[in-house]
Amino acid sequence: MKIIILLSIAFCLIISGINYGQDWPKHNNQDEKDDRKMQSPEERLEKEMNKLTKELELTKMQIPYVRKVLEDTYAKMFKLFSEGNRDETEMKKIMDERDNAMMDILIDDQVTKYAEYKLKRKNRNKQGENNDK
Repeated sequence: MKIIILLSIAFCLIISGINYGQDWPKHNNQDEKDDRKMQSPEERLEKEMNKLTKELELTKMQIPYVRKVLEDTYAKMFKLFSEGNRDETEMKKIMDERDNAMMDILIDDQVTKYAEYKLKRKNRNKQGENNDK
């Protein structure tokens, strides 16, 4: 009789542990990756614009120019990906074009903030890649 009770308790604990584990929130980096995969290009653009506007303290005059640069960058990247091309040199070329265009728009302190923003983003992406392995 004691064995049946102990087995029943053990069974209940295992089942509740499995159910609890399924409700556990995902790791933040995974959530961000899932969000990026599910976002439309327009949503990604808006999210990036909001971040850049806040972090770089963009002026009202700068916002349309930065938006145009990002739209062009996303269009080029989308074209590249839709052709099945994942060539890193081609992607780097597009990103360099974006950065050069941004340098023409931003003022000195914003250039520094933009460099920090890119570095932070690069480190976050590297951490995400390491967590995937």
